[in-house]
Amino acid sequence: MVYDPYLGLRISDSVCFAIYIGCLAFETYIIKKYLIPLRIKSPYILMFYCMLTVMLVSMIIMLAERLFGNDPGFIVSKHQKKTVGEVCVHIQATAYILLGFIISATEFQLAVSLALILNIIDVKEANARKTTFNICVSIISVVTCIGAYLETTIDDLANASHLVFEAIGLIVLCLIYFSTSVELLRKLRIFVLEETLKEARLVQL
Repeated sequence: MVYDPYLGLRISDSVCFAIYIGCLAFETYIIKKYLIPLRIKSPYILMFYCMLTVMLVSMIIMLAERLFGNDPGFIVSKHQKKTVGEVCVHIQATAYILLGFIISATEFQLAVSLALILNIIDVKEANARKTTFNICVSIISVVTCIGAYLETTIDDLANASHLVFEAIGLIVLCLIYFSTSVELLRKLRIFVLEETLKEARLVQL
């Protein structure tokens, strides 16, 4: 029996390939079962599923190329040309970051809406905060996409693999996600306390 050093890698790739196909099928089911019949038009929900589809499809293509086309997904020699797997790696990394930005924007919208309900801010200030946050996140997203594109070009010229812009984008995403999560939790805590005080007053009455 000949020992295959890449057997474990192929098994793990096959398992991931099946999982991603299952996730894509489940996402398609959700879209057909709920999004289309309910006519959901929220831009955040639509962008979320759009980025999720891009990420899953790029992962499936990359794994298919690795399993059936012997494409490693990154540069392994100075004479190697840019491959489909390498492009998919950059696409899925960028889509993953953009997906995080969309989730952060959604959390910020919820935090602002709670502040509006609690009369901490007025409608004008709430709309201004939402617009400002959306513009900032959009600029960061565009810069991340341009950086990822330039990175693939640099990789092709230098015959090397880099994920520098994706790493920077991931750090920025972590900072934004942490700040928006803290803000949302703070507003939720205030909301729960307000509701608890209202219930206590009703009980006293």
